[in-house]
Amino acid sequence: MIDYSAYEDYFRDLATRYQKIGHSHTSNHFAVMDIDDILSAMRSDLNFETPSLILENPEGKFSYHNSALRDENFGAFLILQQCINRGDTQQKREVMDHTKKVGAQVISRMHIDKQTRFKGTKDAPRFIQMFRLEQVRYFKAGPLFSNCYGWRFEFNIGMEDAMYYDSEDWD
Repeated sequence: MIDYSAYEDYFRDLATRYQKIGHSHTSNHFAVMDIDDILSAMRSDLNFETPSLILENPEGKFSYHNSALRDENFGAFLILQQCINRGDTQQKREVMDHTKKVGAQVISRMHIDKQTRFKGTKDAPRFIQMFRLEQVRYFKAGPLFSNCYGWRFEFNIGMEDAMYYDSEDWD
């Protein structure tokens, strides 16, 4: 099963290490929210002057594959940046172009982590093994919060584990 702390830690690490996001304790560019929170929240302490990564909690489905329980999860994150003047279409285009490139870099890093995990050269989280670059979808996002625009990236992750059924737990 997906460990949600590992999921959150992985994306927080990406947001911290990727210089164009630059999350830190003093400049907050990372948050974890459900889609309802994102759509209804007022501006928080997130710094949207430069791109921020907002991670959604994943949803998923179970299946049985290769004699194991497959826990496939559908995750998503947003890359958002503020447009100072909502009516400035040139600025909006520049923000949309920039946030798409930032999101593509995060997706590319996930793909590289998957590849290096299987070569044994990097310790990527186990849930990355089911990431498929060709399944990534992205959608325009905004305006959200205070004139923020960007992109929402959807992806599949997951893992296979032994079945969790234990007959001793049942009467």
